[in-house]
Amino acid sequence: MVLQLRRRAAARDRASDLPVAEMVVVGVAVFTITALAFFRVAILPSIGDDLAMSTAQLGFFSAAYAVGRVLTDLPAGHLADRLPVVSVMRRAALVVALGSLLLAIAPVSAVGFAGMFVLGVGTALANTSGATYFSTVAPVSRRGLAVSGFAGAQLGGQAFGPAISGALATLGTWRTSELAAVFIAIALVVGTYWGRVTRVLAAHAHRTRKGGDRTGTWKMTWPMRLALNSIPFVMFLTIGSMIQTLAPIIGKDEFGLTPAVIGLAAGLGGLCRFAGALVGGQVADHLGRKAALVPGLVLQSIGVALLAVGDQVAIWILSIALLSLGSIGTAVAMAVLGDVAEPGTLGRLLGRFRFWGDIGLIVGPILTAWLYDAYGKAAAVLPVAGLVALCAVAAMAWIPETRWGSERRRPAVT
Repeated sequence: MVLQLRRRAAARDRASDLPVAEMVVVGVAVFTITALAFFRVAILPSIGDDLAMSTAQLGFFSAAYAVGRVLTDLPAGHLADRLPVVSVMRRAALVVALGSLLLAIAPVSAVGFAGMFVLGVGTALANTSGATYFSTVAPVSRRGLAVSGFAGAQLGGQAFGPAISGALATLGTWRTSELAAVFIAIALVVGTYWGRVTRVLAAHAHRTRKGGDRTGTWKMTWPMRLALNSIPFVMFLTIGSMIQTLAPIIGKDEFGLTPAVIGLAAGLGGLCRFAGALVGGQVADHLGRKAALVPGLVLQSIGVALLAVGDQVAIWILSIALLSLGSIGTAVAMAVLGDVAEPGTLGRLLGRFRFWGDIGLIVGPILTAWLYDAYGKAAAVLPVAGLVALCAVAAMAWIPETRWGSERRRPAVT
């Protein structure tokens, strides 16, 4: 039966091609906006020193970014279903420029908190719109690869942004990095009005609103919904608390690393994320969604555990690499949603999906930074490793294999 379903899916999608030029343009926008928002990661310890914030306060500082995302995710989902992706990207770039400016000129921590909040609003607009676009632009047989392209752009931006900002900070201060982000964001807005870019994106809006191909009509059961929403919650919690908060702090406190070195380590993570995204997308399309999802979660759990037990720079770097390789889980879960969503509703589904992820992005930095301050590294890190492993078990048990369709007709998703 599975073989017959695979043959039917292949026959249905054989004549479909990916609009590569269009995807590259949107991917560059996602990468740039995300990178600018993540300029803050490598310079986080320097921001804390300059604005007189403790480690626990830096946890709340990182969480302010997530609060901006949480309050924007649901409206961003509605915008993604209604507006062309380039229009949303322009708005997102302008908001990120404002947030970067607030950080660059912040005389006190309160202004810095406001800048972080605004950065969260901008990236929520860009990520929800970009996720909706990449989830609908491809046929079923190529959806895993298309969504992993989005993941590569987003996660690559998260990793290369710190590498760039760390290098810029060596030319001046951390404020130099944030001022550069302002000008780059404005340049992106201007670039989207270039004639060739607007022509490339001219035909995308109808296809995006029409919706992507579906592998079958699935009923979204409560266990399936819980498992799907737990994936972004756990993944964002892990990235926010480990890569964006504790890894830089551990690198500075335990190993005396400079912002430039911390940024380079994040850049290595970016390469690993690109590799993981490409391999995970191919696995999701050819072997099945769960064949990519579950091993990725397991690999990430191992990476987190290494951060807790490692006492050498090499193990610290290896932990970042494994965390990055295993971060494909969110993209594969988005492909599952694309498999089952009704046309014209995916933006709202992804808005809710990312909402729960950003709740994790709020909880993670606050809780782990407090645990690190109060009880040490192991107490802050090992519970996160266990949570990722538990998420892998839930995905294995409750998420069906949607890549090959359903064996019988089921009620549509509500």
